Amino acid sequence: MRDGMSSLRGVVALLALAMLLACGSGRPAAPAASAPSSRSGAPAASGESAGGGAAPSGTATAAPAASSAPTAVPPLSPPVSVTLGLPFIFADAGIYIAQERGYFAAEGLHVDMVQAQSSSGLLPLLATNQVQFGSSSLDPAVLNAVLRGINIKILQDKARFRAESGTAALMARQDLYDSGELRELPQIRGKTIAQMGRNLTPDYYMETAFKRVGLTLDDVDFALMQLTDMPVALANKAVDAAWMYEPLLTTMVLRGLATPLIDAGQIVPDEYPQVLYASEAFIQENPEAVRRFVTAHLRGQRDYYRAFVQNEADRSEIIQWMIKYTPVKDPAMYDKMRFHGVEPNGYLDPRPIDRYQDFCIEKGILPARVDTAKLIDPQFIEYAVNRLGRWPDPYR
Repeated sequence: MRDGMSSLRGVVALLALAMLLACGSGRPAAPAASAPSSRSGAPAASGESAGGGAAPSGTATAAPAASSAPTAVPPLSPPVSVTLGLPFIFADAGIYIAQERGYFAAEGLHVDMVQAQSSSGLLPLLATNQVQFGSSSLDPAVLNAVLRGINIKILQDKARFRAESGTAALMARQDLYDSGELRELPQIRGKTIAQMGRNLTPDYYMETAFKRVGLTLDDVDFALMQLTDMPVALANKAVDAAWMYEPLLTTMVLRGLATPLIDAGQIVPDEYPQVLYASEAFIQENPEAVRRFVTAHLRGQRDYYRAFVQNEADRSEIIQWMIKYTPVKDPAMYDKMRFHGVEPNGYLDPRPIDRYQDFCIEKGILPARVDTAKLIDPQFIEYAVNRLGRWPDPYR
């Protein structure tokens, strides 16, 4: 049995590294663009008006055949070098596409990507302008930092759950699911759930779901452990359920260890598990570079949207970039996994953030509400949409 568990642990170890939405696991060195010797100074603003990108035609389920290219706006000259901190997970797909298809370069940007495993690791880098942009979850660490005067801004969404395809889920142990002992959510009462930590977004998701069936978090027990230990705990019947992310969701199903009991898309379909941050110091120093970064990123997001949300474009090239940048190296896994949604116009609705803040205040993990009108800065995504054209939006 020990050999079997060791084998299982080895199989899931690399896959679990991609589960960094709110966690801090290591990651194999990812390819990063070589940085020039220093970051260029702010060039004169250019192209602040709409650049001629016509709004696409079609229905809410159709999009242009390719990502709209910016027109009549020359690249920044001299080029501007920026650093982006990110966890190198699937939610960063728009970044990989913008980098590999030259969208950043077309805007006159050189983007150096560096590891930032979680919001707690990213925050000091943004606060000191060591990185100009960051990709991470919105959790109590971020909100408390903003309340303490650390000035960062949310620029646009990077990932959102979808009602038909949640990328995080509460997984029921397979034998309990098969026997009927844990097949419906009310049966979770008295069970033990494995998760990474308390007072993070999974608590919010589960509490939201539990309330619908007359339960609270106090009706279950929690076993705190690393993601890489959860499959073994399920196999050993040490826990009854586990909160997991892709690709572990698919891995557990394929190995017959667990089945989704309820997923995040069913609980909070409009929630943003990942957003794009920027250093306020850099925004003030070089707003034009921020406009260009968001424009390039939106182009990458739209390419992902067409391939993985609308299923209207070939995925193969993007999958190769995910293999390049994330720990999931098996191409066959990409045919089985669930994938996140994105907003085709980069819009970020403040209401889910406010609901999450309500939860944090209720639980005593946030002393006061952050003003989302000050936290979210929509001017940059508005610039990008004006240049690239507005797409039909199924979420609005």
